[in-house]
Amino acid sequence: MERQGSPGTPLFLGGPPKSGSSSIFAALVAHPDVVGTEPKETFFFMDEDYPIQRPESVHRSSLDAFLRRLPGHRSGYWVDGTTHLLFQTTAPAVLAEKFPDARIVFVLRNPADRLKSSYRYTRNNLALFTTDLPYPDYVRLVLDDDQAAVEDHLKGSTAGYVLAHDLKYGRYADYLQNWYAEFPARQIYLVNYEDYRRDAGPVLADLSEWLGLTPAVLPVGTRNVTFEVKNRRLHRLAKKWGSKLAANPVKALVKRAYLNLQRREKDTFTPLPPDLRAELTNYYAAANDRLRQDYQFEHDWDAAGRPE
Repeated sequence: MERQGSPGTPLFLGGPPKSGSSSIFAALVAHPDVVGTEPKETFFFMDEDYPIQRPESVHRSSLDAFLRRLPGHRSGYWVDGTTHLLFQTTAPAVLAEKFPDARIVFVLRNPADRLKSSYRYTRNNLALFTTDLPYPDYVRLVLDDDQAAVEDHLKGSTAGYVLAHDLKYGRYADYLQNWYAEFPARQIYLVNYEDYRRDAGPVLADLSEWLGLTPAVLPVGTRNVTFEVKNRRLHRLAKKWGSKLAANPVKALVKRAYLNLQRREKDTFTPLPPDLRAELTNYYAAANDRLRQDYQFEHDWDAAGRPE
């Protein structure tokens, strides 16, 4: 496999969300020749009308504002881990102009599994639903393109926008074409999440070899795991008040104890009925085929995801 990389090389690690990018980001920045932006997701290069933006963005600030997110030295690679970068229209051209030697890595997951995981993470970890919306009802709404109805269940949260658009975010080929139009294929690397989940070691070894990192093995870790909570209203309040407290060992200890009490051992998730699973499979079929045909990305996503 071709070895790439030079001092100060930009690396952009994209999602989509709930595809293991947090774990891979952590593995990358653990390498001595890689530094990460602070925070991992800067949201700096979002489209101008994209609702998930920080006050500093490429449309409102100079590039220096972005480079200030990088800690210390910049030898080797520096990496931005904004998952939503994949979905942006203007970012490919902007990054190709400002960082023509950048490496682009996207982690792709079975879109039906990713949709379910995103829903569960928003419902449980983030506790952002203000009214109940079972998963089959949610899938029915997004297949019917009723985005407003989805957002009504998450009022006042940008997560409502994300969840309302999550169905189409799984059509990865629609977004990859923008990136391959601006960057040479040799500068783009696609990671199969299912391969990573089955055995992360070889996947990280191949990625580090492609980047030209030495040693060619990155540490394996787990981040941002989805779990189910017992009381979502309490969890929403706990997150609100917890965000006001500075990080310290006492807070970490209390958080760990709280989560141990809140985690639900028995899964109450409502699975999709067979006809809805089939409809979801059909929705993604053409885009999944394009990944194989246009980008030589092999996968086994023909079924509607892992057993529920």
